[in-house]
Amino acid sequence: MRTPLAYGCILLSLCLLPACGTRTDAPAPAPAHAWKKPWQSDKSLPAWIADPTEGGTRIAAYGSAEYRSSESRSERRDRAMAAARDELARMLRLRIRNAVRDYLADSGGNVTTFTDSVSQQIAEGSVSGTYQRDEFENEKTSELFVWVVADAKVAGELAKSVVQAAAQSASTDPGAAHLKAKAGSDQGFAELDRLLERQQR
Repeated sequence: MRTPLAYGCILLSLCLLPACGTRTDAPAPAPAHAWKKPWQSDKSLPAWIADPTEGGTRIAAYGSAEYRSSESRSERRDRAMAAARDELARMLRLRIRNAVRDYLADSGGNVTTFTDSVSQQIAEGSVSGTYQRDEFENEKTSELFVWVVADAKVAGELAKSVVQAAAQSASTDPGAAHLKAKAGSDQGFAELDRLLERQQR
């Protein structure tokens, strides 16, 4: 005959049986961030990473810098800024070189030396007139993106800068002399300005 104590042990063992099986309770969710930095986003990258020039309406580029434990965030921003300015200078060199080559296509001579030198000169000078417009940090990788934009005056005076550079080299460079002469008229200058604008888009 089973005693009350025996029945109690049986009931206790039945109650403990689920504990030996598979746990059905879900793990506790990870705590949400209580505070978000303004440059962070959980949804998507900012639009300026996909289209830094905003459809060709501005002279702009972005650069990025991966996370390094040995440097501060300020140093990481400086690296991203330098990368953005290098990219912007590269874009400007290409834009000016292509526009000037098209503009001097009727010269019949070799204008490669002039177009390369003038594009390099103006691109390097224009980079100094850029500023940081925005920044974004990837929450998962801590990679920092910086958007750099050229001052509106830089974009508006590209043709003028090209003509000035040509004037400085006109006495020794046939290509520069030809550009200076061609851009001397209002119509010629407008054509150069139009070619530079077309290269941006």
